[in-house]
Amino acid sequence: MRLVSKISAEDSLQQTMSDESVNVLMIGTGEYTTGFVNGRAADSDKSCGVVALTLMDLKRRKKTGRLSLCGVNGTKFPGIRQHLLDAIAKKYPASCFEESIKGLHTFPADGEVNEKAYVHALSTLNKGDAAIIFTPDDTHFEIALQAIRRGVHVLITKPVVKTLAHHAELAAEAEKHNVLCCVEVHKRVGSHVRGCARPNPCPGSLFFLAGLHVSAQAPARDLQGLGRR
Repeated sequence: MRLVSKISAEDSLQQTMSDESVNVLMIGTGEYTTGFVNGRAADSDKSCGVVALTLMDLKRRKKTGRLSLCGVNGTKFPGIRQHLLDAIAKKYPASCFEESIKGLHTFPADGEVNEKAYVHALSTLNKGDAAIIFTPDDTHFEIALQAIRRGVHVLITKPVVKTLAHHAELAAEAEKHNVLCCVEVHKRVGSHVRGCARPNPCPGSLFFLAGLHVSAQAPARDLQGLGRR
């Protein structure tokens, strides 16, 4: 079952494009978004983050409008801003990244803790804006549903949701509200996981691995032991 609604990407984006660029809300402040983990830069190939870095580059090229960042614990934001300045802006001083970092709108406010901060953050977006969701798997559905019902396009990291029913509901809501609902897949594991493939999946399983032909796309330490699970 596909997750993207029946409208074409071209039709949907043409509808939302105007003289103003699309505003983007990043929901989730961890390694893939900012590269900031446990109070410091991540000890991985993503120490500069991926999502925030990419969006800042798009903003530099005037491809996006206002950038916002939403998490749960606002006490992390001073450290995140300083980390982004050190990891990105200081390395590329002519890139205007410093302006984007200092101009980030953040939710909840510094010093506040609010697991529903995304509700207020989404309310600051317009129809046709976008949200990128990199949060724990069991939170994807509710956050994406709220965004879609506000007319906001969503990109959700894998796995999109944890049940087929939620998958179907998001697809239906995306079609109803005429927005895109897409999945981002950011990791391809090495060939040593071929042993995980099962020709006879367990009863009730949604999918299984079969005939894998893939390449490594992560530090070796992150993949060690996967083939034995």
